[in-house]
Amino acid sequence: MKRKKLMATNLVVPILGEAINEATVIRWNKGIGEPVKRGEELVELETDKAVLSLECPANGQVLKILAEAGTLVRPGDVLAEVGRPGEVAGAPAAQADTVSAAVPAQVDSVTAAAPSQARQQRISPAAKQMAKALGIDPSAVIPSRPGARITTEDVERFAAEAAQTAPIQALPATLPTPAPVSAARGETEIPFHSQQLTNPQKLVAERMTYSARQIPQFSVSMDVEVGKLLTLKEELAREVLKVSLTTFLVKLTSQALETHPLLNARYNDGEVMVFEQINIAVAVASSGGLVAPVIHQANQRSLGDIDVELKALIQASRSGQLSLEQITGATFTLSNLGMFGVREFIPLVNPPQAAILGVGATRLVSLPLPNWGLRAATLMTLTVSADHRVVDGEAVARFLTTLRDLIENPKFVS
Repeated sequence: MKRKKLMATNLVVPILGEAINEATVIRWNKGIGEPVKRGEELVELETDKAVLSLECPANGQVLKILAEAGTLVRPGDVLAEVGRPGEVAGAPAAQADTVSAAVPAQVDSVTAAAPSQARQQRISPAAKQMAKALGIDPSAVIPSRPGARITTEDVERFAAEAAQTAPIQALPATLPTPAPVSAARGETEIPFHSQQLTNPQKLVAERMTYSARQIPQFSVSMDVEVGKLLTLKEELAREVLKVSLTTFLVKLTSQALETHPLLNARYNDGEVMVFEQINIAVAVASSGGLVAPVIHQANQRSLGDIDVELKALIQASRSGQLSLEQITGATFTLSNLGMFGVREFIPLVNPPQAAILGVGATRLVSLPLPNWGLRAATLMTLTVSADHRVVDGEAVARFLTTLRDLIENPKFVS
């Protein structure tokens, strides 16, 4: 009787996180023929947001490497084949055992599907019509979450990525000094120079362009008194805990979202997905561009715990060492420009989230009293931008009222 050949195990690129659809192989920790163990870090990938390691899916040795360093890969791509001596290398993905690489618990993994399986992917009628109009094969589009049907947002994202990866003419190693641009006749010629965007800056540009064009958003602002909160902050700093104002706002915002869950949601192809976790992203400026690391389950964390993690996230952001888990899974975003003296601003919704909170600087003002007198007060302007497909103006106003009450009457010390 003919002995059945054993098949190798594929190392597959998993789903990389929200709005991360490609990565670059930067380093293999093992070469072909070297022994490996299940769970051992085998290869490193770089995305626009972080560097992550993928674990070996099986014991044995590296039989074949299919993506060398520098290769651009996407979720579902096979990176390597791993197995024991005697197992068949180079078996098609549809025949070999396929195991996706281990990733942090917050990120779902998928297995690579055979082409026949990909063609069976569910797709909404609107998305199918859009794909046809754009000349896109629906089987090439990956849905935003495993098992979900393809939506118009998925098709738009795929089309944008395809446009970005179109071949371009190679540039010379040394670029010449740009020549002055000729203005309209009669105007002065103004010299200029070009500044290349970093990958994170390109990603922010793409996401904000999508936000402005595709999300019907509106903004609501409200002034809140922060005198009592600042006093509590100072008292805690003297007695037990020195924390930032942003830390307080993360905690209080998460408490307000418990009462108003529709702001902790997203729009998805005709339905609203209300998240059962409150994961708050905090916008941070870094040398490579704007990033938004995430405080997971902020409503269940203590004030001190949030402050410790927030400081660690800010440091990792500025040194470019954020992990995949630290930048994925956000359900709401907070952007604080108060430290720059900005009184008020209107942030753009961070897709696919339904809302974002913009925080302005604290300022000392005089407020009128009922007897025509004046009193001093410290105010801060809060602005929420929201997706009108998910919430309306009244819902946002009610959220801001709850948040205002929490800020003006802080009762917690944990």
